[in-house]
Amino acid sequence: MVAAVSVGSNRSAQQLAVHHTTCNFHCRLRVCSITSMIDTQRMKHAFTLLSLSFAASAIAQPTLTFSGNAPTPGTSYEWNFSEYIDPGSAGAGQVWNFSQLTSDSTGLVTLVDPATTAYGSLFPTATVAEVSDGSTVYFRVANNGVYLLGYEAEDMPVVFSDEGRYLPYPCGHQSTWTDTYSATFEDEEMEVVMAGSIVGTADGYGTLILPNGTLTNVLRVHWVQEEEMTSGMITFNTVFDNHLYYVPGSSYPVVQTVSATSTFFGNTIVTEFTQWVSNLTTGLAEFTERGTPIQLFPVPTNGDLNYELPAHFRGASDITIADASGRTVFATRTTSTHGSKGHIDTGMLPKGIYQFMVTDVNGQRASSRFVVD
Repeated sequence: MVAAVSVGSNRSAQQLAVHHTTCNFHCRLRVCSITSMIDTQRMKHAFTLLSLSFAASAIAQPTLTFSGNAPTPGTSYEWNFSEYIDPGSAGAGQVWNFSQLTSDSTGLVTLVDPATTAYGSLFPTATVAEVSDGSTVYFRVANNGVYLLGYEAEDMPVVFSDEGRYLPYPCGHQSTWTDTYSATFEDEEMEVVMAGSIVGTADGYGTLILPNGTLTNVLRVHWVQEEEMTSGMITFNTVFDNHLYYVPGSSYPVVQTVSATSTFFGNTIVTEFTQWVSNLTTGLAEFTERGTPIQLFPVPTNGDLNYELPAHFRGASDITIADASGRTVFATRTTSTHGSKGHIDTGMLPKGIYQFMVTDVNGQRASSRFVVD
């Protein structure tokens, strides 16, 4: 039996249906509820940090680097969810037309300091934790890539004994990588053994057309994950086949097409959807018709921080500053007709990395990171 899950008609049920599979959060491995392991929200949640970020230089073939784009706590962004869209072709000089995307629901993801989370002590090497919908994923970001260390969902932590590399640094067109991961944990006194493999290829670059603009210098990553979970006589297999589209300067992919096929007891469930970001809060360079992102200087700073908001911002803009844990440490409002310049005294802030975020009256958002030394 094959069931194709449509994302759009019953979002809440589907989010609860697939979320565990993509974050590898299969928290109910027993016969009476094995179908509930396919949880849409977790699936969506899993393909965020795996995508991570881009070098900001405008070159013909984008390259992801640690020095320019390693993710840090204090960042947040909102996903739009849509029906599955054909990912298009691989290769150089492609044009991917996703202008028909429409949002039927949204979800917020926040990156925080792992030490601030309930189970952070179980992941001592984690550098960033991704929090969304009551679940937390732990990552180690190193100069040679991004590694998944495990996760927590429904107060059940899963610590990987063999961490998996989800993305290498540097990564450019035709980069390939493979890795494995594993974990053993208990779910309601049942031992669960997890083993999986990851195969990734940066298989194309070109132009991406979205409903709210056109992006050039886009790199696409084709990412395939195969996972098997076993408990006693029960075996649950899932294959994820996803395409992620990055632009220079972004910590996250602009678009991800997600296709997951799960099998158990001879049954097959196929779940497909698209997730995309229309208003970024990560300092992404604006779409071609929208001007420039926030300008901050000097960085690092230990006193006045000067800012210049994008020229396309209108009316009163709300400015907030968040620390590495995602906690708001400063908030104010500025009024302008076209963009705005000003300064903020950061002398009251402890040393660390901060996120400067702004939202105008039309809901347009942008942000940049800065350091207080």
